[in-house]
Amino acid sequence: MRNRSRLHLSGKRRWVYLGATIGLVAFMLVVFLVDRAQSMISDQEMVDHFNAHKQDFNALVQTYLTYGRQPVEWANRPDVIELKTKTSIERIIDGPGYWFDDPYSLEAAKKLKQMDDEKSWAQNHSRKTAIVKMLDHRIHETFYWSVGGLNWKDYFYFPADPYIEHGRIKLPREPDGYKSIPHGLLWRVVDSTDSLHAWNSEMGECVMKKIEPKWYIRRCRSR
Repeated sequence: MRNRSRLHLSGKRRWVYLGATIGLVAFMLVVFLVDRAQSMISDQEMVDHFNAHKQDFNALVQTYLTYGRQPVEWANRPDVIELKTKTSIERIIDGPGYWFDDPYSLEAAKKLKQMDDEKSWAQNHSRKTAIVKMLDHRIHETFYWSVGGLNWKDYFYFPADPYIEHGRIKLPREPDGYKSIPHGLLWRVVDSTDSLHAWNSEMGECVMKKIEPKWYIRRCRSR
């Protein structure tokens, strides 16, 4: 009797393990299919949209760099409202850093130091980078359950065309040399941001794809 009981219990365990394995495989398949269905807008679609509205993109960014230090007033300007409607842009926000003309020159480094010494950041808003966020979040943002977490794509504008060195965008020259970021090399520039596996990003990293001088597609992963 004891042997039969043990065999019966062993058979039950096998069925439990088999059921758990099938359930896990089914769950992973569902996650994979959901991730595939939630693919974001492609780089080429973003490039095509930019090219179709290039003049309006540039006009809107220039108004932001000129007046965007007062974001509410800027957003309510009639010309801004019209340009946003034409381009399907939701908003523009400040990106990191200030880029003066010839950003790798000693003269540009001195301007950066002068700006910091005088705390004249608002007066130099026209030298900020700009992040252009699009209106349709369904295709510009998504959450990947299997790998990657929250991802999003937007457009990124530099007031001066940056150098690309060792596959990364080089930050403007600093008066005392680069301290926080080795060699001043920050975002990686890739041929395509469409596949997570293609650029193998770390959590919290952003990568860039160049569209034309000063304009990039940016894709980020949250931490």
